[in-house]
Amino acid sequence: YLGTLFSLVATSFLPLIVTQRLGATANAYFYQTWMIVYALHYLARSMATSLTVEAATEQTKLSVYSYHALLQVSKLLLVVTVHTGGNQAGSGARLCE
Repeated sequence: YLGTLFSLVATSFLPLIVTQRLGATANAYFYQTWMIVYALHYLARSMATSLTVEAATEQTKLSVYSYHALLQVSKLLLVVTVHTGGNQAGSGARLCE
């Protein structure tokens, strides 16, 4: 429980730290990208959990389940990358200046 609490604090406070150190305008650019990355983090975590549960019930199908999980994540990442790649490219450059 303690490790989960520290993980939650570390990920939840980063936008607040950006606001405090760089200001609200910089955080506006940062937070858009942060939400996309955070959603992808939970997508990967959910897929890993599902894969673990399914593989535990039928260990002989682990390679099939792994392949299908990889395909699903790849499709979702491709869609997210195509739809957000052009919009977010300039934001990171402005934040780093």
